[in-house]
Amino acid sequence: MLLGSRGRARSRSGSSRGGFGKKLNAFVDSVLGRRREERAPRGPLVSGWIALGAVLVAFGGGYLVGGGGRTIEAAGKDALRAKTEVQAPGFVNEAAPPKLAAQGFVVAAYTNLAEDEARLRANELAKYLQGKQLGKARPFLRQSERIGRAWGVVVYFDGEAEQGVTRERLLQLGEVPDANFTYLRNAKQGWPIAMPID
Repeated sequence: MLLGSRGRARSRSGSSRGGFGKKLNAFVDSVLGRRREERAPRGPLVSGWIALGAVLVAFGGGYLVGGGGRTIEAAGKDALRAKTEVQAPGFVNEAAPPKLAAQGFVVAAYTNLAEDEARLRANELAKYLQGKQLGKARPFLRQSERIGRAWGVVVYFDGEAEQGVTRERLLQLGEVPDANFTYLRNAKQGWPIAMPID
């Protein structure tokens, strides 16, 4: 009796597996718009779909991992000689920070620092001043033959009324955590001085 019940259980589980495979094949055929004639069950078809899915996932993963951060630069029209280069990280629009107005107060200039350090300090000071009700404080890149490329910080204003309010807010600042700002404030008579920003 025990052996007979085991044999029946095995045959039931086998038929349920076959039923699942048939249903899956019928679903795939209906999606693809194929009509199926009655024929012997095809077990390998399901495993073929699984294998195809695994290959596509592996290919997609390899594309994302292997191709991230690279640009392909074709040498002429010969695609076989194309070379890949990893892009270096950098600031967006670092060459020309946006100008907010035609005039402003230049409150810091970083002329004796490496460019990366100067840009970093200009960004930090601008954010600090923005937190002190000087919302138009921005990093500023100046290029000239005499000093080359130099970063600084400008507090823009538009019109006489805004100039007066901005000047008062700058004068009311206490200790500012930037040596260049403090140096300019103490060294220039009549600081802050309005300048045209070109």
